[in-house]
Amino acid sequence: MWSHTACDWNEHEEQGLEGWRQKGLIPCQGPGHAFVNGMLHFIISEKDEIAAVDVQGTTEKLIPVPKPAEGNCWGVPGYIAQSQGRLHYINQESDARLSIWVLQDYDADKWVLKHRVKLRGVGWKNGYHVIAMHPDGNVVFIVQRGNLKLLSYDMDHKLVRVISTLKKGSCVDHVVPYVPHFLELSVLTNK
Repeated sequence: MWSHTACDWNEHEEQGLEGWRQKGLIPCQGPGHAFVNGMLHFIISEKDEIAAVDVQGTTEKLIPVPKPAEGNCWGVPGYIAQSQGRLHYINQESDARLSIWVLQDYDADKWVLKHRVKLRGVGWKNGYHVIAMHPDGNVVFIVQRGNLKLLSYDMDHKLVRVISTLKKGSCVDHVVPYVPHFLELSVLTNK
């Protein structure tokens, strides 16, 4: 924060819901963002919290990540997504495990472990990156870092499928899933 008396920038610990904004703690890659309950949600880097920001830009609440996942990730904060109308948190652990949590009670910040899996086989120890979650189903999309395989993991059937092999140099940190939205706009109709 700028100090007019000192004519210099100084550290200022902002309290409350807007503290993340003063420090610029929004991660630039990896954990995704989710639009749930009319608010944008994103993980605050260096903290084990998720900020919920309304369309006016006001922080409405800070949601702690699931207790067992606090500080227990592999080089990246967890990953958040909207699926089936609920906020999900995916923790990527160093031993090739995924823990998938669902925010069962939004008002009480109650997380429930939905699924946990140890990804076995060649390439998992070299690292992987969760890039998306299906908005309507129990499917997580993952990229293996070593061999650049784009995979889907179906939680219901406990099945990993290879979708494609990506080209070397592909940017796998910034994937935007396409979700069609069919809305009738009065401006487009002749009424």
